[in-house]
Amino acid sequence: MRTTTVTATLLLALLSTPVLAENREHVTLNDTQKTYVLGHMKTMLEAIAQINQHLADQQPERVAMLVKDMQKASHQNKPKGLGKSFPDGFRAFSRQMNQHWKTLMTPTSDISKVNREMSSILTQCNACHRNYKLK
Repeated sequence: MRTTTVTATLLLALLSTPVLAENREHVTLNDTQKTYVLGHMKTMLEAIAQINQHLADQQPERVAMLVKDMQKASHQNKPKGLGKSFPDGFRAFSRQMNQHWKTLMTPTSDISKVNREMSSILTQCNACHRNYKLK
């Protein structure tokens, strides 16, 4: 229960923090790329919710397969050349976040380890949204 409360509090803090769009770098994508990126962000949020449920149910060992499935689907549907459409800083955020997802693909019974990775992923999400706006 503590895990869910901490994560919910973190998400509320992130969502309630004002983001000034005029200070963000605009990233221009074609329609296919934008649809993919927005869909992938939604999929990651859904995965985070499912991970939190696994942690609340004291089943951290279920996280690895969930993340593997999410990553596999993401790679299969990724438009060619997408990475080249992003500025260097955006790609750096993506690489850092992917390292945390990769860590979660290793089965573990350590709830604290999963929570640390989840916190890092949410921090990456927030940092990216503070710096970039899809166009």
